[in-house]
Amino acid sequence: MRIKLNVFFILFLFASCLVGWGKQSLIMFASVMLHELGHVLAAKKLKIKVHEVELMPYGGVSRMEELSRLGGTAEAVVSAAGPATSLVLCLVFRIFSAYSWVFESAYRYNLIICLFNLLPVIPLDGGKITRNLLCFFIGYRQATKILSSAGKIAAFFLLGYNICMLAAGSRSVALIIAAVFIYIGALREEKNSSYYYLFTGNNTKNTMIAKERIRKRVIRVQEDTLIRLIVNKFSPAVLCCVEVTDGEGRAKRVLSEEEIMEGLLKYGYDGRIAQIING
Repeated sequence: MRIKLNVFFILFLFASCLVGWGKQSLIMFASVMLHELGHVLAAKKLKIKVHEVELMPYGGVSRMEELSRLGGTAEAVVSAAGPATSLVLCLVFRIFSAYSWVFESAYRYNLIICLFNLLPVIPLDGGKITRNLLCFFIGYRQATKILSSAGKIAAFFLLGYNICMLAAGSRSVALIIAAVFIYIGALREEKNSSYYYLFTGNNTKNTMIAKERIRKRVIRVQEDTLIRLIVNKFSPAVLCCVEVTDGEGRAKRVLSEEEIMEGLLKYGYDGRIAQIING
């Protein structure tokens, strides 16, 4: 595992040193590092291989093996570990904050990192936790699209707010950097939320199916329904059964996830349910 400093993180630290916030920057660096260490330790506990940790303003990215192969719970646990670590550090430093400005600063930075990362928008930890809760009710791609859109909106809000702060005399551009980080991350997550986890398999899901401990959901469609629209409703945490109905709403056939995925591969992006049934 290697540690990488994002260019925005470096710029933020450099700007902080220029305005006389060098010591505070070191405290923030340590806080972000410990936050990411929480993610790494949780991943190691679940036997997930971590490739790289990239430090960014108010957080970072721990790049590891595809979490969706392990099911929604694994991603949620790893995502929650970072804010949980920051929260514990926040509480500890709060106790000693009256004795030194170092503890006071550490308390404030860890509180900011914890709360900021719990925002329910992708790519932040709160967004990934929320995504895996939504996966019990809607598809993985659908949840990702909703929370990525929320991330883009949050980025524009932070950008506008920081511009207003600068107009009012503030010298801080921290929220602008954070806005760029969130927007780029949201775009990346939306792009990568393809059908990868469905094609590569889901070990935890298969185990849950074998033990009959997985939640099931029925998706009702008609023969002219596009296959991709059904796949968008699949998720790592739920086993979907696709019930094909006629024009009067009567069930004609029930298709499994495997049959739907095979149909997507065989008939392509614009394939329809009728092709699976008649094929």
